[in-house]
Amino acid sequence: MFLLKCNESHLKPYLPIIAGKERYPVIRDSNGIVLSMPPIINGEHSKIHLGTRNIFIEATATDLQKAVIVLDTVVTLFSQYCEKPF
Repeated sequence: MFLLKCNESHLKPYLPIIAGKERYPVIRDSNGIVLSMPPIINGEHSKIHLGTRNIFIEATATDLQKAVIVLDTVVTLFSQYCEKPF
């Protein structure tokens, strides 16, 4: 696999998580474009720009409660930029 042989230093700490695994998570859109391969990469395709109107927020964690706390916090912070904060 390309990622396991990758020399990009910011990825190296995460590569052992999937090393030797037959299966690993990949999030794709309805057209099959890779949006994320948590916790290794986020896709260029789903990068947020000034004109972005809709976003998908995901969190990866080994503890569900911590993931929920992180998601709640991120969604709350993003909501201040919405027409109707939630």
